[in-house]
Amino acid sequence: MGEGGRSQADLVRLAAARDADAFADLLDPLGLRLLLFIRRRAADLLGPDCAAEDLLQVVLARVWALLPTFEYRGSQPFYRWLVTITERAISDRLKYVRAKGRREVRHLESDSAWGDERAPVAMSTSVASRAARREARERLGEAIAGLDADQRAVVDRRLLAGESLAETASALGISKATAWERLQAALARLRVALEPEA
Repeated sequence: MGEGGRSQADLVRLAAARDADAFADLLDPLGLRLLLFIRRRAADLLGPDCAAEDLLQVVLARVWALLPTFEYRGSQPFYRWLVTITERAISDRLKYVRAKGRREVRHLESDSAWGDERAPVAMSTSVASRAARREARERLGEAIAGLDADQRAVVDRRLLAGESLAETASALGISKATAWERLQAALARLRVALEPEA
């Protein structure tokens, strides 16, 4: 259940009808996963041009624009749809950076997904809470980077890219049982790494 006891399906329906509060409630718990996915996927491709938080804003604008066309079929398909939009935003950014390097940059049209409407994400969040969230994101990113390569690969595919366990196992050439064991070991290490310091 989402905010106020509303299911994800309810939030998708309300956000598609342009309820900005429902959109914020829908994307808030998924934003960190998407941001980490962007950092893991785009950092290798874009290096210092990654601008993960800017890319996340582009993704949110596209999701807001496309949400009325989305047919809800469950939590996992919804997250995979978000990942597809995110991958497209990364690809677009990569094309832009490559064009910039060749001095072939033309002004890209900004995502005018808002139209005349206000941005759906509440901007009234306090500076202190934004700083706390940024610190939490940094700690989680560092904790994932500290996993061994096998565990990190499973986390990247299963949790950040939203693949099923079977898809993850197949892509990595391991059994589902091995993928599950690596995921559980990674989650245990992440829990320890993210425990508040005494």
